Amino acid sequence: MADSHKKTRDDDKALPMKLEARRNLILQAMASGQSYVTMVNRFTDEWGLSRKTVELAIQDTLKFMRSEETKDTLISLNTGRLDSLIEDSMKTGDRSSAIKAIDTQNRMCGAYTEKIKLSTDNEIVIDFGLGNDNTPTVEDNDESKDE
Repeated sequence: MADSHKKTRDDDKALPMKLEARRNLILQAMASGQSYVTMVNRFTDEWGLSRKTVELAIQDTLKFMRSEETKDTLISLNTGRLDSLIEDSMKTGDRSSAIKAIDTQNRMCGAYTEKIKLSTDNEIVIDFGLGNDNTPTVEDNDESKDE
């Protein structure tokens, strides 16, 4: 018995998408501000997959976004974007924006360090409003009023 089934567009949707392609679509949806529920509903319909499979794909994408490899790629991408912003700002004479972009770039690359000096010889005084020497007065003591 010969199979007379012709391949249609719907058959293409049933084929599994590559992981990277799914991640890119999910990332685009996140970047456009779609909620988790909206993405699950959308991709369940578009990909013809179960809700659980789509939820796992979204969770995988979130895990991927947090990986060190992705952070390095993102830093590299954003550094290039900041370079373009700096160049465009300087061409238009917008020095304020250029300085902000340079500052952001320096912070991203760890060029700024903040030094904190700690000393154990400092005296900490906490004023609870109980008197000048921080001892309770007779009027402030509730037990003395009962006696």
